[in-house]
Amino acid sequence: MAEAVALEESVIFRNLVRTPESERDMPGVKKENETAAKLWTLLDNHLAQHLFVCGANLGVGDIPIGCAVSRWYNMDVEHPDLKNLAAWYGRLSARDAYQTHVILPLT
Repeated sequence: MAEAVALEESVIFRNLVRTPESERDMPGVKKENETAAKLWTLLDNHLAQHLFVCGANLGVGDIPIGCAVSRWYNMDVEHPDLKNLAAWYGRLSARDAYQTHVILPLT
């Protein structure tokens, strides 16, 4: 799932962060963000039953997906109300290492 979301986010990221505003493909950004939101909804549903990706404790699976979620939440796109995803992101964001190494400005 993380790979699929990363593909959608790369289109969004390239357009919103790396492409001059006058050259951006905003219909493409909207389409890819809708796809990303559907994929994040799958994780949101999973997190309704688990604190972290692999269960009750932070694990290696949370790291790459946490990086992708951080990037998506930091882009200027519509984010649906995914309460479980947001709560999980909050748990990750409270960690010093996550703040230091993941929550960084998009460049």
